[in-house]
Amino acid sequence: MKWTIPFNWNDGIPVFDVEGRQFIMDTGSPATIGSDVHLCGRTARASSLLLSMVGERFLPEWADGLVGLDFINAFTTTVDAEQMTVTFTEGDTQPAGTAVDLLPAFYPGAPFVPVEIGGQRLRAYVDTGSTLTYVGGELLTHGPEVGQWDDYHPIVGDFHTPVHRLAAGIGGEAMELECGEMPGMIGLGLQAMGADLLIGGELLRQRRVTFAPADSKLFLETYH
Repeated sequence: MKWTIPFNWNDGIPVFDVEGRQFIMDTGSPATIGSDVHLCGRTARASSLLLSMVGERFLPEWADGLVGLDFINAFTTTVDAEQMTVTFTEGDTQPAGTAVDLLPAFYPGAPFVPVEIGGQRLRAYVDTGSTLTYVGGELLTHGPEVGQWDDYHPIVGDFHTPVHRLAAGIGGEAMELECGEMPGMIGLGLQAMGADLLIGGELLRQRRVTFAPADSKLFLETYH
């Protein structure tokens, strides 16, 4: 069975409108947060425990909640920024595009992928709840500065970062990523999970992305 629903961008993050409420599609969260949401014939139950751990400001003011991996990984999920749709598929499917094997992750189903930047082979966490890609400061030297960005993270609060454009390879797919400098506390958290960097929602704007956790793969398809 398949469900295709529209989404919008808010601060560069994919957002569903569900009965007038705004929900972030967030592969960076293991659980749904904020309030329960009914999609695709099932209900994603919000985790009050996780929200109590991260605090109310985990969510942007405009968001009613986020849909985490507890829901997303029940399907094969394709994000199409050209059509502005997300398709959730139950059962067997054959996604299009370049297949990238997911790496072992801190918790099952988290989309960790191999990335090459500046000749270094790295482990990246694909986090659709982040606008930018975030890397350690030393990697920023591999590309030019192209701007500045103000962001927020519940661990560190508000922060400001320069933005650099870096050439990257993901599963043999060459692309350029706009990268901010990862605050130290976020970097430590990622390292504890076994990741070197975080790839944000801009990946979805550059490629049609399919998350296929049952096959331990991510598929990247070029837009035409």
